[in-house]
Amino acid sequence: MKQQKLEQLILLSLSLVLITAYSVSATLPQMMAFYQGYDESAVNLLISIPSFGVMLMVLLNLFFSRYLKERPCIITGLALFTVAATVPTYCSAYPVVLISRLLLGIGSGLVNAKAISVISLRYQGEERARLLGYRGSVESFGSALLALIAGFLLKGGWQKAYFVYFIGLPVLLAYVLFFRGRGTTDASPAADQAPRAKWERPALMAAIRLAMLGFLIISTYTVISMRLAGLFENRGYGTATEASIFISVMTCVSIVAGMGYGFVKKKLGDMLRILALLAGIAGLTLLFFSHSLVLSCIAVVLFAFTYTFINIGVFEGVAEAVPPAFIDRATSLVLTGCNLGAFLATYLISLAGLVSADVGASLLLMAVLMLVAAVILLIRRFLARRQA
Repeated sequence: MKQQKLEQLILLSLSLVLITAYSVSATLPQMMAFYQGYDESAVNLLISIPSFGVMLMVLLNLFFSRYLKERPCIITGLALFTVAATVPTYCSAYPVVLISRLLLGIGSGLVNAKAISVISLRYQGEERARLLGYRGSVESFGSALLALIAGFLLKGGWQKAYFVYFIGLPVLLAYVLFFRGRGTTDASPAADQAPRAKWERPALMAAIRLAMLGFLIISTYTVISMRLAGLFENRGYGTATEASIFISVMTCVSIVAGMGYGFVKKKLGDMLRILALLAGIAGLTLLFFSHSLVLSCIAVVLFAFTYTFINIGVFEGVAEAVPPAFIDRATSLVLTGCNLGAFLATYLISLAGLVSADVGASLLLMAVLMLVAAVILLIRRFLARRQA
């Protein structure tokens, strides 16, 4: 029993580094000033490009999961993450930072490709929902911790904020020294058969729908992370450091929400996603019209619940809607959607900029997209209940 708990703890600890690429988003205003020879999209790309690296590795897992074994992937990924992520602390050349951020994403992707599907394959029912909720909480805790530390380090210059990525080192050491479990996707018969099985249409369509929802929620989270500091400074009621603290608040709320996900899902069932989207729409709208830190805090708290319940829900949805033989590939497909959303967030910001020069225009764009998603889910729920 103790060994099983230790294995669960170490597996959950891997999620500490999965979404930390955006923990340094508050450095953007200083980076904009530093890289004056580059346009805004190019500088924003430094924050979002890790998602492209993650997406590349997730796609590799989608097609070559039989050959990408868990332990080598995780060790290599954590080592690459730690080394590449800290490059900006001693080298500020744009091409070097861009490559290092891409390698950070590749390292995260090597871990990401195996850290989620193992829970879906090993656990069932309420225990699976509970562990996925815990995983989301650990993920949010890592993001919150690094965003908070980065915000304080930011006072010494944007380069200093990247020291936060040394957190990958203790996670790597813990995995190498203490994890000896056999509970991996490599040992799962279903996972082993998956590369030889052909997609069943219902499973594929379910995975695509969940990937689209993952795209939406992650792109929205990334837009908020990238625009919050600029929004505060542009409207004159906050600073980049305060924006970093707010991102930490948002992720701290996500920790609490993740811990309670299993209970909330049991009470609300399939209405949870719809209600979560409506809360997110309210949060985005409030953040757009806000001119005070108090209202902005309420807004990010509302969105934190949305982000957590949708993010955890899409991966639980894979386990619910997809046969075991397809879970590994379906999880990779959903992760692809999530990371594509993070990578394209900077272009969604640019798209919103074509319509309005307001720094918060991208927030309204994401609110509209979330409204469309909520309406679609309501229609699907109505049709399903009518056919039942």
